[in-house]
Amino acid sequence: MKVRVKEDFELVYHKTGKTFNIYPFKENNLRPYMLNKDDITYLQVLAKTQYRIKSTTFGEKVIDNLNKVIIVNYEDYPLPGFVTKNNIPVVNISPLGASLISDIIPADIYALYTYSVLLSYYIKYMPFPKEIEEQIGLFYTTIFISLFGKKSGLLSAYRHLIPNLRFIINLYVRKGILGDDINERFLKKLGSFLGVDYNKDLNLDYNFSSTIEFLKCIKDNNILSISDNSFSRVIINFGGVTSLPIFEDCSRLFSTLIAGSIYGNHVFSNYWKKRNRDIYEKMFYYGTNFLK
Repeated sequence: MKVRVKEDFELVYHKTGKTFNIYPFKENNLRPYMLNKDDITYLQVLAKTQYRIKSTTFGEKVIDNLNKVIIVNYEDYPLPGFVTKNNIPVVNISPLGASLISDIIPADIYALYTYSVLLSYYIKYMPFPKEIEEQIGLFYTTIFISLFGKKSGLLSAYRHLIPNLRFIINLYVRKGILGDDINERFLKKLGSFLGVDYNKDLNLDYNFSSTIEFLKCIKDNNILSISDNSFSRVIINFGGVTSLPIFEDCSRLFSTLIAGSIYGNHVFSNYWKKRNRDIYEKMFYYGTNFLK
């Protein structure tokens, strides 16, 4: 299933502005940030050591592609990995905050390799089944309700607004995450399924390919009192900066969740697994079962 690949993130900022999803320059521009061969060999040994502790299907994919990965210490980039325009995976050790290479632990570097290799694979092959649309919608809904619902009354007096929230989230998943068009047929089908009279009860005059517009739609329809800034602060508080892209890009979502499953790593949070284990396990299945 073909999914959208976002060029720049709207919620993740760094010193010079928006953060790119795919490195927009020539690979030679990364040379000043690249590690030397000895350091790379050392990090590969650490990753292999962690893999041997618990072998997995996705781990085999990671280990098989270690030599294809570019390793950089790119301080101006806030995320632990990305891909080049030629889809080469890049690990960025800067977010680890390690003063010395020897300070890096096996679980952390293995998680970074996993993140970057899977990100590259997802972007190139897009091995996702159609079922991910429903699961991503449920995953987001669980997070929005658990993190913002109580304060906005969704768990009490305004519980009747939950179908409206689910409706808007599903529009964003379809357009913003998967890149599919939203037509009248889809709106009617979704409205019927959720019991939402979208023409009467909702203002949908928003660009659902934009994360910020999506959040604004939720706020303007008086469902949750959130802004892009308040949303980002809460997500960072629970899951770190690495969790922000899971709400903007499908490939980042799955690579982050899989990397977060690596026990002992301090880069990717397993908080999202705790929100709803059943949904998480289905997402994990879709992210790993179709690797070749």
